[in-house]
Amino acid sequence: ACKSDPYSFPAHYKLGITFQALADLADTMASKQDHLHAAVKTYIRAINIDPKSFDAHLNLGTCYFQLDQKALALQTTYQAVKLNPTSYQAYTNYGLIAEYMGDYDTAITAYKTSIELNGNQPRILLNLASAYMRQGNFRSAMNTLRQAVKMRPGDADTWLYLGVCCFRQKQFPAAIEAFQNAIRNNPKLPGAYRGLGVICMYQYVSDRNRTDLRDMALRAWTYSLQLDPTQKDLRDLVAIYRQEAAKPVAPAQIEPEPTESAAAPSSSAPAEAPASAVSTAPAPIAPAPSEPIQPVQPIGQPIQSAHQPIGPIQP
Repeated sequence: ACKSDPYSFPAHYKLGITFQALADLADTMASKQDHLHAAVKTYIRAINIDPKSFDAHLNLGTCYFQLDQKALALQTTYQAVKLNPTSYQAYTNYGLIAEYMGDYDTAITAYKTSIELNGNQPRILLNLASAYMRQGNFRSAMNTLRQAVKMRPGDADTWLYLGVCCFRQKQFPAAIEAFQNAIRNNPKLPGAYRGLGVICMYQYVSDRNRTDLRDMALRAWTYSLQLDPTQKDLRDLVAIYRQEAAKPVAPAQIEPEPTESAAAPSSSAPAEAPASAVSTAPAPIAPAPSEPIQPVQPIGQPIQSAHQPIGPIQP
Protein backbone atom coordinates (compact mmCIF):
# COMPACT_ATOMS: atom_id res chain seq x y z
CA ALA A 1 0.00 0.00 0.00
CA CYS A 2 2.88 2.39 0.80
CA LYS A 3 4.51 1.65 -2.57
CA SER A 4 1.31 2.06 -4.52
CA ASP A 5 0.53 5.34 -2.76
CA PRO A 6 3.68 6.85 -1.19
CA TYR A 7 1.64 9.81 0.12
CA SER A 8 -0.95 7.74 1.98
CA PHE A 9 -0.90 8.59 5.67
CA PRO A 10 -3.07 5.60 6.74
CA ALA A 11 -0.80 3.16 4.92
CA HIS A 12 2.39 4.47 6.50
CA TYR A 13 0.83 4.86 9.93
CA LYS A 14 -0.50 1.29 9.96
CA LEU A 15 2.87 -0.01 8.76
CA GLY A 16 4.49 1.82 11.68
CA ILE A 17 2.07 0.14 14.08
CA THR A 18 2.96 -3.22 12.55
CA PHE A 19 6.70 -2.68 13.00
CA GLN A 20 6.11 -1.52 16.57
CA ALA A 21 4.06 -4.60 17.37
CA LEU A 22 6.67 -6.87 15.79
CA ALA A 23 9.28 -5.24 18.03
CA ASP A 24 7.19 -6.19 21.04
CA LEU A 25 7.04 -9.78 19.84
CA ALA A 26 10.74 -10.03 18.90
CA ASP A 27 12.79 -12.85 20.45
CA THR A 28 16.10 -11.01 20.47
CA MET A 29 17.17 -7.47 21.33
CA ALA A 30 18.74 -7.07 17.88
CA SER A 31 15.47 -8.01 16.17
CA LYS A 32 13.52 -5.72 18.50
CA GLN A 33 15.73 -2.76 17.70
CA ASP A 34 15.58 -3.46 13.96
CA HIS A 35 11.78 -3.38 14.07
CA LEU A 36 11.81 -0.23 16.21
CA HIS A 37 14.14 1.57 13.81
CA ALA A 38 11.83 0.57 10.96
CA ALA A 39 8.85 1.88 12.92
CA VAL A 40 10.64 5.18 13.56
CA LYS A 41 11.35 5.70 9.86
CA THR A 42 7.78 4.83 8.96
CA TYR A 43 6.23 7.11 11.60
CA ILE A 44 8.48 9.98 10.49
CA ARG A 45 7.24 9.47 6.94
CA ALA A 46 3.65 9.44 8.19
CA ILE A 47 4.22 12.67 10.17
CA ASN A 48 5.72 14.32 7.10
CA ILE A 49 2.48 13.51 5.31
CA ASP A 50 0.28 14.62 8.22
CA PRO A 51 2.22 16.82 10.68
CA LYS A 52 -0.83 17.15 12.94
CA SER A 53 -1.24 13.44 13.68
CA PHE A 54 -1.38 13.02 17.44
CA ASP A 55 -1.27 9.21 17.28
CA ALA A 56 1.82 9.14 15.06
CA HIS A 57 3.70 11.53 17.37
CA LEU A 58 2.70 9.56 20.48
CA ASN A 59 3.81 6.26 18.96
CA LEU A 60 7.03 7.75 17.59
CA GLY A 61 7.87 9.03 21.07
CA THR A 62 7.25 5.54 22.42
CA CYS A 63 9.64 4.03 19.87
CA TYR A 64 12.35 6.58 20.68
CA PHE A 65 11.94 5.76 24.36
CA GLN A 66 12.30 2.03 23.68
CA LEU A 67 15.45 2.77 21.67
CA ASP A 68 16.84 4.71 24.67
CA GLN A 69 16.78 7.97 22.71
CA LYS A 70 15.23 9.84 25.62
CA ALA A 71 15.76 13.40 24.35
CA LEU A 72 13.99 12.64 21.07
CA ALA A 73 11.30 10.75 22.97
CA LEU A 74 10.66 13.74 25.22
CA GLN A 75 10.59 16.19 22.31
CA THR A 76 8.24 14.04 20.22
CA THR A 77 5.91 13.27 23.10
CA TYR A 78 5.74 16.97 23.91
CA GLN A 79 4.54 17.53 20.35
CA ALA A 80 1.84 14.93 21.00
CA VAL A 81 0.82 16.81 24.16
CA LYS A 82 0.52 20.06 22.19
CA LEU A 83 -1.52 18.35 19.48
CA ASN A 84 -3.94 16.85 22.03
CA PRO A 85 -3.73 18.62 25.40
CA THR A 86 -6.67 16.58 26.73
CA SER A 87 -4.90 13.21 26.39
CA TYR A 88 -3.95 11.83 29.78
CA GLN A 89 -1.92 9.08 28.06
CA ALA A 90 0.30 11.71 26.43
CA TYR A 91 0.92 13.46 29.76
CA THR A 92 1.65 10.11 31.39
CA ASN A 93 4.26 9.25 28.77
CA TYR A 94 5.73 12.74 28.98
CA GLY A 95 6.04 12.41 32.74
CA LEU A 96 7.69 9.00 32.56
CA ILE A 97 10.26 10.12 30.03
CA ALA A 98 11.01 13.28 32.01
CA GLU A 99 11.41 11.23 35.19
CA TYR A 100 13.83 8.82 33.51
CA MET A 101 15.84 11.85 32.35
CA GLY A 102 15.98 13.23 35.90
CA ASP A 103 13.67 16.21 35.26
CA TYR A 104 11.44 15.59 38.27
CA ASP A 105 9.70 18.96 38.25
CA THR A 106 8.49 18.36 34.68
CA ALA A 107 7.53 14.78 35.51
CA ILE A 108 5.51 15.85 38.54
CA THR A 109 3.65 18.51 36.56
CA ALA A 110 2.88 16.02 33.79
CA TYR A 111 1.66 13.33 36.20
CA LYS A 112 -0.57 15.82 37.99
CA THR A 113 -2.09 16.91 34.67
CA SER A 114 -2.68 13.29 33.68
CA ILE A 115 -4.45 12.65 36.98
CA GLU A 116 -6.56 15.80 36.55
CA LEU A 117 -7.66 14.54 33.13
CA ASN A 118 -8.36 11.02 34.42
CA GLY A 119 -8.60 10.64 38.18
CA ASN A 120 -8.97 6.86 38.15
CA GLN A 121 -5.25 6.12 37.81
CA PRO A 122 -3.79 4.69 41.02
CA ARG A 123 -0.67 3.55 39.19
CA ILE A 124 0.00 7.09 38.02
CA LEU A 125 -0.30 8.21 41.63
CA LEU A 126 2.45 5.69 42.31
CA ASN A 127 4.54 7.22 39.52
CA LEU A 128 3.89 10.69 40.96
CA ALA A 129 5.03 9.49 44.38
CA SER A 130 8.11 7.96 42.78
CA ALA A 131 9.01 11.34 41.24
CA TYR A 132 8.49 13.08 44.59
CA MET A 133 10.75 10.52 46.28
CA ARG A 134 13.50 10.94 43.70
CA GLN A 135 13.19 14.69 44.24
CA GLY A 136 13.56 14.19 48.00
CA ASN A 137 10.05 15.45 48.76
CA PHE A 138 8.97 12.57 50.99
CA ARG A 139 6.09 14.43 52.63
CA SER A 140 4.33 14.99 49.29
CA ALA A 141 5.16 11.42 48.27
CA MET A 142 3.61 10.09 51.47
CA ASN A 143 0.41 12.11 50.97
CA THR A 144 0.18 10.89 47.37
CA LEU A 145 0.69 7.27 48.40
CA ARG A 146 -2.03 7.52 51.05
CA GLN A 147 -4.41 8.49 48.24
CA ALA A 148 -3.16 5.56 46.18
CA VAL A 149 -3.68 2.95 48.91
CA LYS A 150 -7.27 4.14 49.34
CA MET A 151 -7.85 3.45 45.65
CA ARG A 152 -5.94 0.14 45.61
CA PRO A 153 -5.57 -1.22 49.15
CA GLY A 154 -4.38 -4.56 47.79
CA ASP A 155 -1.38 -3.19 45.88
CA ALA A 156 1.83 -4.28 47.60
CA ASP A 157 4.09 -1.84 45.74
CA THR A 158 2.08 1.11 46.99
CA TRP A 159 2.31 -0.08 50.60
CA LEU A 160 6.05 -0.68 50.16
CA TYR A 161 6.71 2.85 48.97
CA LEU A 162 4.45 4.25 51.68
CA GLY A 163 6.56 2.38 54.22
CA VAL A 164 9.73 3.97 52.86
CA CYS A 165 8.16 7.44 52.99
CA CYS A 166 6.94 6.97 56.56
CA PHE A 167 10.40 5.75 57.51
CA ARG A 168 12.02 8.87 56.05
CA GLN A 169 9.49 11.02 57.90
CA LYS A 170 10.42 9.14 61.10
CA GLN A 171 6.87 7.81 61.46
CA PHE A 172 8.16 4.37 62.40
CA PRO A 173 4.96 2.66 63.62
CA ALA A 174 3.23 3.74 60.41
CA ALA A 175 6.21 2.44 58.40
CA ILE A 176 5.98 -0.94 60.12
CA GLU A 177 2.26 -1.12 59.37
CA ALA A 178 2.85 -0.21 55.72
CA PHE A 179 5.60 -2.81 55.27
CA GLN A 180 3.41 -5.47 56.88
CA ASN A 181 0.52 -4.57 54.59
CA ALA A 182 2.89 -4.92 51.64
CA ILE A 183 3.82 -8.41 52.86
CA ARG A 184 0.18 -9.38 53.36
CA ASN A 185 -0.52 -8.48 49.74
CA ASN A 186 2.73 -9.95 48.40
CA PRO A 187 4.55 -12.28 50.81
CA LYS A 188 7.54 -12.42 48.44
CA LEU A 189 8.38 -8.71 48.26
CA PRO A 190 12.02 -8.36 49.42
CA GLY A 191 11.91 -4.60 50.00
CA ALA A 192 9.23 -4.96 52.67
CA TYR A 193 11.28 -7.45 54.71
CA ARG A 194 14.30 -5.23 54.22
CA GLY A 195 12.41 -2.23 55.57
CA LEU A 196 11.11 -4.12 58.62
CA GLY A 197 14.62 -5.31 59.35
CA VAL A 198 16.00 -1.77 59.22
CA ILE A 199 13.44 -0.52 61.74
CA CYS A 200 14.15 -3.40 64.12
CA MET A 201 17.91 -2.89 63.82
CA TYR A 202 17.63 0.84 64.46
CA GLN A 203 15.89 0.19 67.73
CA TYR A 204 18.48 -2.42 68.64
CA VAL A 205 21.29 0.07 67.92
CA SER A 206 19.68 2.45 70.45
CA ASP A 207 19.49 -0.31 73.07
CA ARG A 208 22.06 -3.09 72.68
CA ASN A 209 20.29 -5.15 75.35
CA ARG A 210 17.41 -5.73 72.91
CA THR A 211 19.10 -8.61 71.11
CA ASP A 212 15.65 -9.92 70.23
CA LEU A 213 15.25 -6.96 67.87
CA ARG A 214 18.64 -7.65 66.32
CA ASP A 215 17.61 -11.25 65.72
CA MET A 216 14.29 -10.17 64.20
CA ALA A 217 16.15 -7.82 61.86
CA LEU A 218 18.56 -10.56 60.81
CA ARG A 219 15.69 -12.95 60.07
CA ALA A 220 13.92 -10.33 57.97
CA TRP A 221 17.10 -9.34 56.13
CA THR A 222 18.08 -12.96 55.51
CA TYR A 223 14.73 -13.68 53.94
CA SER A 224 14.95 -10.50 51.86
CA LEU A 225 18.26 -11.78 50.52
CA GLN A 226 16.68 -15.13 49.69
CA LEU A 227 14.15 -13.26 47.61
CA ASP A 228 16.71 -10.92 46.03
CA PRO A 229 20.34 -12.07 46.39
CA THR A 230 21.67 -8.99 44.52
CA GLN A 231 21.47 -6.73 47.61
CA LYS A 232 25.21 -6.62 48.38
CA ASP A 233 24.90 -3.79 50.90
CA LEU A 234 22.33 -5.77 52.86
CA ARG A 235 24.44 -8.91 52.69
CA ASP A 236 27.35 -6.95 54.22
CA LEU A 237 25.15 -5.70 57.08
CA VAL A 238 23.90 -9.22 57.78
CA ALA A 239 27.50 -10.48 57.99
CA ILE A 240 28.47 -7.70 60.43
CA TYR A 241 25.57 -8.28 62.81
CA ARG A 242 25.80 -12.07 62.61
CA GLN A 243 29.41 -11.75 63.69
CA GLU A 244 28.32 -9.59 66.60
CA ALA A 245 25.65 -12.09 67.57
CA ALA A 246 28.19 -14.92 67.54
CA LYS A 247 30.83 -13.04 69.51
CA PRO A 248 29.60 -10.01 71.51
CA VAL A 249 31.84 -6.94 71.42
CA ALA A 250 31.69 -3.44 72.86
CA PRO A 251 28.99 -1.30 71.19
CA ALA A 252 31.56 1.30 70.09
CA GLN A 253 33.37 -1.36 68.04
CA ILE A 254 30.32 -2.33 65.99
CA GLU A 255 30.28 -0.54 62.64
CA PRO A 256 28.67 0.39 60.39
CA GLU A 257 25.18 1.02 61.70
CA PRO A 258 22.28 0.49 59.28
CA THR A 259 21.44 3.55 57.18
CA GLU A 260 18.17 4.79 55.77
CA SER A 261 19.24 3.49 52.36
CA ALA A 262 18.62 -0.04 53.61
CA ALA A 263 14.88 0.67 53.64
CA ALA A 264 14.71 1.25 49.87
CA PRO A 265 12.43 -1.01 47.79
CA SER A 266 13.89 -4.06 46.06
CA SER A 267 12.81 -6.51 43.36
CA SER A 268 11.23 -9.89 44.09
CA ALA A 269 11.96 -13.61 43.51
CA PRO A 270 10.39 -16.83 44.95
CA ALA A 271 11.12 -18.28 48.42
CA GLU A 272 9.37 -19.34 51.64
CA ALA A 273 8.49 -16.62 54.16
CA PRO A 274 9.37 -17.00 57.88
CA ALA A 275 6.45 -15.99 60.11
CA SER A 276 8.77 -14.22 62.55
CA ALA A 277 9.90 -11.75 59.89
CA VAL A 278 6.60 -9.86 60.00
CA SER A 279 6.49 -9.27 63.75
CA THR A 280 5.92 -5.67 64.85
CA ALA A 281 8.94 -4.01 66.45
CA PRO A 282 8.21 -2.28 69.78
CA ALA A 283 8.18 1.53 69.95
CA PRO A 284 9.81 3.97 70.42
CA ILE A 285 12.24 3.73 67.50
CA ALA A 286 15.60 5.50 67.64
CA PRO A 287 15.94 8.51 65.29
CA ALA A 288 17.60 7.69 61.95
CA PRO A 289 20.56 9.60 60.45
CA SER A 290 19.81 11.78 57.45
CA GLU A 291 21.52 9.67 54.77
CA PRO A 292 19.99 9.52 51.28
CA ILE A 293 17.66 6.73 50.35
CA GLN A 294 18.63 4.45 47.48
CA PRO A 295 17.51 5.59 44.02
CA VAL A 296 13.86 4.89 43.35
CA GLN A 297 13.01 3.74 39.83
CA PRO A 298 9.85 4.88 38.06
CA ILE A 299 7.35 2.11 38.52
CA GLY A 300 3.94 0.89 37.53
CA GLN A 301 2.67 2.50 34.39
CA PRO A 302 4.24 1.56 31.04
CA ILE A 303 4.82 3.96 28.18
CA GLN A 304 1.63 3.88 26.12
CA SER A 305 1.02 3.87 22.36
CA ALA A 306 -1.99 5.29 20.60
CA HIS A 307 -2.92 1.92 19.09
CA GLN A 308 -1.83 -1.55 20.16
CA PRO A 309 -3.19 -4.12 17.68
CA ILE A 310 -1.03 -7.05 18.86
CA GLY A 311 -0.85 -6.91 22.63
CA PRO A 312 0.50 -4.08 24.78
CA ILE A 313 3.58 -2.20 23.63
CA GLN A 314 5.92 -2.17 26.62
CA PRO A 315 8.84 0.21 27.17
